[in-house]
Amino acid sequence: MSLTIVFPVFGTIWTRGGSGRVIWKATGTSAGGTMEVTLCDATDPDNVLPVCDLAAGVRTDQGSLKVDVLPTWPPAESYVVRAVVDNGVEEPVYSPRFSVT
Repeated sequence: MSLTIVFPVFGTIWTRGGSGRVIWKATGTSAGGTMEVTLCDATDPDNVLPVCDLAAGVRTDQGSLKVDVLPTWPPAESYVVRAVVDNGVEEPVYSPRFSVT
């Protein structure tokens, strides 16, 4: 199994009211399954907190997801995207930290 978020990368900036993109690669048992994608606050890396569900039931072999960046999201430099494959076996994967302005 391998699921890797390749975008957003560290230094990416999403602008509230605009759109962003999440890009990933899936191989092995995670390819062809479904996953949930969540925006999280990683101010404290030991306690990453969900902020907003971005999508559910996304096919892992889809490879990318367009995201509406809501104007209600607080500006911060500590966001990450979390992806969880819906098989109950694989650990969540996280993007590097990025900003919302």
